[in-house]
Amino acid sequence: MLESLNGDDDVFAKVYRETPYDRLFELIYTLQLQDKILDLHNKGIDRFQAILHDRYIRIDNAGNIHYEEKQYMEKLSLFLESKSVQPNFNQMRQKRLLEFVDDLKRAAIHLEQTRKST
Repeated sequence: MLESLNGDDDVFAKVYRETPYDRLFELIYTLQLQDKILDLHNKGIDRFQAILHDRYIRIDNAGNIHYEEKQYMEKLSLFLESKSVQPNFNQMRQKRLLEFVDDLKRAAIHLEQTRKST
């Protein structure tokens, strides 16, 4: 279902709501949908950040639940960071992407810090 993500913010929101998959970032990376994130409008990036905060950053024990996502968040943040410096991005767009990258990094750190050793 995430394959239909095509830069349309409303499509992204619908796809996210209808995707019965806890490992969202793994799925995005596995299906190679990273470029699709670059096509989202600022509203779409805002929605993505809201998901990141609601499902990962604000959860006290997120590392116990979503630790497998950490590596995909890190890969996605590196990808988006490298793409955001391309000349075809205006400054506002670059700023929004880099804010999202910062949140991805923050979420990955949070997953590491809240993971219980087994």
